[in-house]
Amino acid sequence: MKKCFKLKDRTPTQIASFLIRKYNEEMVEGMIEEFEGWGFSKEKLAKDKGTLFKFLVLVAYDRQPFDRPDYYAVWDKNDYNSVYNMLERNGLLNLDKIRKSTEEEIEFLLRKCVAHGYHLHNSNPKNERIGTKFAKTIKQISEKIDDVMNTLLNLKSVSDIIRLHRKLCTIHGIKETIAAKFIMYTVRELGIGNVDPSQLEPVAFFLFGEWHNQKWARRLEDSSLGGREGLSEQVVEHLKEDPMALDYFWQLDREYCSKSRCDECEL
Repeated sequence: MKKCFKLKDRTPTQIASFLIRKYNEEMVEGMIEEFEGWGFSKEKLAKDKGTLFKFLVLVAYDRQPFDRPDYYAVWDKNDYNSVYNMLERNGLLNLDKIRKSTEEEIEFLLRKCVAHGYHLHNSNPKNERIGTKFAKTIKQISEKIDDVMNTLLNLKSVSDIIRLHRKLCTIHGIKETIAAKFIMYTVRELGIGNVDPSQLEPVAFFLFGEWHNQKWARRLEDSSLGGREGLSEQVVEHLKEDPMALDYFWQLDREYCSKSRCDECEL
């Protein structure tokens, strides 16, 4: 991992301000446009359980290895081999069908699904015992989507956000980071629920679990990489007005750090 030579000259306040500005300039509007293009507008997600079910299933797949080489490999409905289209063609994004199917029937269908070389029945096909069993994930989402939707539409407070995050984490294969991403997409970016972005602080820190963000969490704390002890916590402390802006580290690592575009980075 490359050292960031700009970090030593930046205060936590400056880093946080940079994240908030760039997150809003480069990510929020773009993600809304992409989600709407894939059929996941705020209106559809808030009114149609089938659409919300489909969305949450795709969020569960929005992780390694399925998001290689990029997240489009999961979401892009114009890509014949995307996770989206592979599941759709096999009826695995149809809420009514999944509710009537057994976990074994879902497993049978998933074992026929390969998206960009990745088998969709398990996140670790070489050792299925330790991998996520997606038949179980999809079935549990179908069983809990009514509760998830009701909680999502009635968000009014920090405690409601925490409650939603915990409910999502009870679903097999959806842990803290995936649950936080779902909340970032639906609540922060698409604006579902009645909460201010500042109220998302209790779950935002879990975004550091994402691979690109993990790299930045380490960089912030490691002096050999440009950071200093305690810097990540200090940055998060200064993100209170828009804590989900922490996810701009994802864009920063993906588009700048990993491509050696340090001179173009505005940090």
